[in-house]
Amino acid sequence: MYDCHVGNAKLATEACELLYGRAYSMGADWLSKPVPGPDGQTFESWKGVSKGHAKHPCFYWVCADEHHAWWTLQHALAICKEYTARNQTPGKVCRTEYHLRHILAHTDPPAADCTFKVSNFETFVSNLLPDDPNKVAELVSKACTVNPPDGCVFGILACDLTYALNTDNGLDWVASYRKYYSSKVNTFKDSDKSCKRKRCDYVFQCS
Repeated sequence: MYDCHVGNAKLATEACELLYGRAYSMGADWLSKPVPGPDGQTFESWKGVSKGHAKHPCFYWVCADEHHAWWTLQHALAICKEYTARNQTPGKVCRTEYHLRHILAHTDPPAADCTFKVSNFETFVSNLLPDDPNKVAELVSKACTVNPPDGCVFGILACDLTYALNTDNGLDWVASYRKYYSSKVNTFKDSDKSCKRKRCDYVFQCS
């Protein structure tokens, strides 16, 4: 990931919306509870998921299995820690992190290793989209079985397949995203070249 996505915690916010969307799709009872914030403040839960996110490949992937959701939550929390560590205002916490902590407080880690395969994913999206086989085929074609997110059998590619990198064992999730981000480095709204903070190694890792 590029610093512009870590320095402003943009992708943590995107991940948080996906997680809220999953919670709404499951009818989670904690959505009605206030979100604890700083200095005794409270926030309301996000209201559902946007139409754009509801059609996003990552949304289907996050909703399909608890391991996917757990990885996404840990990933977003790690980005928020990076944001706080790098910020010029000591101890500044991204507001998204309070929502992520709220989700974490009501989420149990998966009890067993992930066994959710691409075939399970195809069945899952087919049940959601029975009248759109082309969309189902598109989503399944973006499943990456090489270098998937930790604890998951496969990841999902949320960009055009022209950026996909094939191996003998399937699409490479990490390499494909690196190719995609490298092609977009000069078109980000807040590119690395314009970031005030210099490029630095990650302070934290997902765990």
